[in-house]
Amino acid sequence: MQMTENSTDLALLTSSRGDQHTVYWSQAARQAPPFLSAPAVLIQGLYERETEMARKILRERIYTNAPMNEALRGLVKVCAKRIDVDVPKDVLQTRLSQDAIRIDPPPLPEIAEPGPGSPMAQARWLAQSVARGKAPLYASDRPIGAVLVSQQGELLAYGANTNARNRSCHAEMNLLRTLYARTGKPIPAGSTLYVTLKPCRMCAGMIWDFCEDARTIRVLYDENDPGPHAQRTALDLSPVPIQELYSAK
Repeated sequence: MQMTENSTDLALLTSSRGDQHTVYWSQAARQAPPFLSAPAVLIQGLYERETEMARKILRERIYTNAPMNEALRGLVKVCAKRIDVDVPKDVLQTRLSQDAIRIDPPPLPEIAEPGPGSPMAQARWLAQSVARGKAPLYASDRPIGAVLVSQQGELLAYGANTNARNRSCHAEMNLLRTLYARTGKPIPAGSTLYVTLKPCRMCAGMIWDFCEDARTIRVLYDENDPGPHAQRTALDLSPVPIQELYSAK
């Protein structure tokens, strides 16, 4: 187990199977992007490391000294169960035994670059480009694509849903992680996100918390999602009209 610095956050949970107790933990800089915060890494990484058991493990309560924000609230709602935030760091450190398992961020998925066409046409192409032939672990696996365009019309990043293995890997999440890996910067002000399905709470929260100015971001979607995870998201509840989601049809 590595020692942690004061500028970092911790997240951990204990999985109990009979008489065996396994502590999983993650560490991240306090100023990391929302999808690379300590609890986000723990959740995403567990789906990658313990694919078959992740949903059961993540029913356990997560403890972290990181603060709550829209991104984390949505991530826990969609991909985990319960979380306690702002737990004193020294309390967390006392729970880290020498055999605790450190969880790292999952790798970025390989997604083919979309061809020419309008941004929404590219998003639709991405939705259909996800490799088939593997039985999905989760019934929520769907063909979804997303494209981010700057105010000047430049293609900034793109993503497709790959959550058959990792439940957290929605198209928008993959897009944001790719954007950060390429540029090291958040969504530029005035950008437009084109996505084939209305973002869920997790993705809406990630978009909201990873913008230079969330008041200037538009999200255009092809299809409404009537499911509970896509209702009353951070983007839906914004008091500024431009932050509402607009149908692209």
